[in-house]
Amino acid sequence: MYFCIPYIDRIGIVHDIALILMKREINIVSMEVEEGVVFLECQTVPQDQSAEFVQELSNIKGVQKGEEISSMPSQERADQLDAILT
Repeated sequence: MYFCIPYIDRIGIVHDIALILMKREINIVSMEVEEGVVFLECQTVPQDQSAEFVQELSNIKGVQKGEEISSMPSQERADQLDAILT
């Protein structure tokens, strides 16, 4: 599963996100941190827990509403480059 988590920058924001994942025993596959947004790829969250998980992420101080996305930005860039080169 992939998530986009926009935030207002502060020390410890990534730590707080990781704590929620740890508490729920969700493995982080990859994480991309850009100014103002964290992109997260994690193991599948059960469908019945997905909305609750996103809400819990959104409750972190400084996080704006998180949402599920279809892919990571790095994968989108790789796909675009592959399309150009082939």
